[in-house]
Amino acid sequence: MHRRHAFLVAAHGMEGYNIENIFKSANGREVRPLETLLPLYSGSSGNCTLVSLEEGYVLVDCGVSARQCMAQLRLLGIEANQLSGILITHDHGDHLRGVPTLAHRAKVPVYATPATLATLDRFLGHPIDVHPITPGKPFCLAGATIRPFALPHDAIGTVGYRIDTPRESVAVATDLGHMPEGVLDMLCGCSRILLEFNHDIDLLKSGPYPRFLKARIASSHGHLSNADAAQALCTLAENGLTCCFLGHLSQENNTPQRAISEAEMALLKAGFDPGRVRLIAARPDGPPDMAAPPEQLNMEVFFDENIN
Repeated sequence: MHRRHAFLVAAHGMEGYNIENIFKSANGREVRPLETLLPLYSGSSGNCTLVSLEEGYVLVDCGVSARQCMAQLRLLGIEANQLSGILITHDHGDHLRGVPTLAHRAKVPVYATPATLATLDRFLGHPIDVHPITPGKPFCLAGATIRPFALPHDAIGTVGYRIDTPRESVAVATDLGHMPEGVLDMLCGCSRILLEFNHDIDLLKSGPYPRFLKARIASSHGHLSNADAAQALCTLAENGLTCCFLGHLSQENNTPQRAISEAEMALLKAGFDPGRVRLIAARPDGPPDMAAPPEQLNMEVFFDENIN
């Protein structure tokens, strides 16, 4: 039974992209900048996602240095002054670090909740163009409708973003301790999503973190586990999802293999054929290789960790 959802749109596959649209990223992998949604960096060391729209480009977060972000964009054939805006999810450093400098140098407007803008203001050395947003109140940018929605996280004013274009709908939902029904509804109908798969529950319990930090991560306002994200994935697969980037993977309490395996098993148990949803582990060091076959994407190791 399909979830009823006002935003349900037709799913779009990978077809329609030409070889001319393939560029080399900073780490040598091939990426297509015309993918509507492309995580440039994802993890505790920094988060930044590129959204390619009908009338320009938008970043969701810039938690790496402005120089690093601009260099990566340039390798994709994009100059920072081509950005139509930066959408900030919340005020933690791994999402905010490069925003002040990037927004000032490239004259890019910044969109965030008042609580996040208040934190950003303390780090500004120069004036920038800021726009307060409110969860549940959509606005237009670069030919798309941006729909911010509240996320349960331990930073005041944390939001995710659903972005509706004439071609498809995509979303970014990371840094949430659990999956509320309202957030799941907002994600339904999106063909591509960056969804948090932060930690493996067993690895977190047995890992090196102190007890208070383990409790914070596992709390209802912490980070989403592989198990909870995989459960949500099954609902999204019923409602138009064709590609899921598994994001914000912990380098201490998760591995790409564990996250991919849990997602695949959940989908199989729910009755979906293998390959129904393309699963791609987002990386902390640059974009994933979108030109690689799915089996290579799913099994590629990029953390120096022992998964036993």
